[in-house]
Amino acid sequence: MRLNSAKDLDVYQKAYTLAMEIFETTKGFPPEERFALTGQIRRSSRSVCLNLREACNNFQETNSKSQSTTTWNSDLVLKVGL
Repeated sequence: MRLNSAKDLDVYQKAYTLAMEIFETTKGFPPEERFALTGQIRRSSRSVCLNLREACNNFQETNSKSQSTTTWNSDLVLKVGL
């Protein structure tokens, strides 16, 4: 099985879906939690996807020195506008 990107992984797709659900859910949190609890929950949910992408990128670099790899922009950051 060829792995083109982290997006091909089931675990990435599930983590992304969950991160988007968390983002929508935290919109309803009280304003006083905006920079404390809400921010921490959102950052931790995004970090799962970002860590998977970084690991996939590192794996591809070590297994194919001739292949040019690029740094991916986070879909989460782009989608939620952070």
